[in-house]
Amino acid sequence: MIETSADDRARGRESSAPPTLDLAHHFRELRLVVVPALVIALLCAAVVFTVRSSAPDRWSATVTARAESAATTAASSADAASAASLLDASYLALASDTPVLQSIVKAAGVPWTADEAASRISLVEGTTPGLLLVTVLGDNAAQAAVVAKQAVLTLSASSRTHQIDAVTAQEQQVQATANAINARLQALAPTDPSRTALQQEYQSQLDQLGQLQVTGLSRLTALADPVTSDGPVSPQPLRDALLALLAVLIVVSELLVLLRGRLGRSTSRAWAGRVARKYNAALVDCAATRGGSGRHAETQRVESLVLRELRAGGDVLVLSCPPLSHPVLDTAILDGLGRPQAPGRGEPAGGELIELSAEELWWRIVNPETVRLGVVVVARGSGQRRLALRIVRWLNDAAVPAVVMLTDKVTTHEKAAKQEKSAKHEKFAKSGSASVFPAKEMRHSEWVP
Repeated sequence: MIETSADDRARGRESSAPPTLDLAHHFRELRLVVVPALVIALLCAAVVFTVRSSAPDRWSATVTARAESAATTAASSADAASAASLLDASYLALASDTPVLQSIVKAAGVPWTADEAASRISLVEGTTPGLLLVTVLGDNAAQAAVVAKQAVLTLSASSRTHQIDAVTAQEQQVQATANAINARLQALAPTDPSRTALQQEYQSQLDQLGQLQVTGLSRLTALADPVTSDGPVSPQPLRDALLALLAVLIVVSELLVLLRGRLGRSTSRAWAGRVARKYNAALVDCAATRGGSGRHAETQRVESLVLRELRAGGDVLVLSCPPLSHPVLDTAILDGLGRPQAPGRGEPAGGELIELSAEELWWRIVNPETVRLGVVVVARGSGQRRLALRIVRWLNDAAVPAVVMLTDKVTTHEKAAKQEKSAKHEKFAKSGSASVFPAKEMRHSEWVP
């Protein structure tokens, strides 16, 4: 059922609850664009397959190595894992260092650039702390194995060099501090009370220097010969093409759904649905593509809603966008409309059905304070986007519940409506009225959308 209460609509707009995603509607929209999206995805997948098929073959070689140091060997089992993780992190940092990669390439004798070395040589942590896996992609299995062996040796040597440099810098700093303290001790008198504290500080610096001098260096040792692949591991054009197909299909489908209803000038169900959701209106699709029974049911849905509002005493404004001619609803719905008398008054309590063309000066004919429902009827495929959008937006701003009715260019009741319209023209022509429907007294002369 379509909600038509203006109070409920106002409460809905004031609610702070975020809008929800209608998955069923979204999947229906995806189904409508799946064919063009699939065609685009297949073309992209074919391009990826062609490009990847022309790429050179790559073989892989993997070496399992163990990282050890004096800290990991002497520590307890609980502290050994933490020390090993820290040691692994140092080797992982070295594996991404450009000078280290260039040293590996130069020592192995392969003509790789720094970027090629970074893409072909990788170092990852193993199953337990302290184990590292060195993987190399080579032009052949032998080349990959040679580079993998050399990578272990170079990483171990580079780590030791970095440690020696760091320890040397620390030793120099500690030695300089100790020399400064010793100079202060030599300048003090033998009976100076601060001499004891300085001697303790000097001894602390000497102990720290001794610890640095006995610090053991870490090493990275290969546990076995490199394990090479039986065949090329790269490229894999079929896998890459399937991944590209899936990714492009998803992205293009969502983009087409996003663009449907936004491009072009002709009206469509996607455009009508987007406008209805944006301006808090209901969408009723009565177009022929839904089938005869479905179209008739949707039309009856609008007519039932109109009848309910008329019985409640409110006016219903039906605006038909060209090329549609009014009325588009079955005027027989008014035959059984009871209009009880209002208490103490002689005027009917029922509402009035006002059907006009959207291009007429309808805002001068109707009274906005009595309109309880606005129905904007637009034909699928017509170029009336701007006109229909302006009306729906105005109804939303005026807090008038609206229905966007998407129909055929030839409506179900058009033939009967033309006959009824002709009879009404003759009736009002005799009475001197220029409008098909009697105009009400206006309290707002400028009700212009």
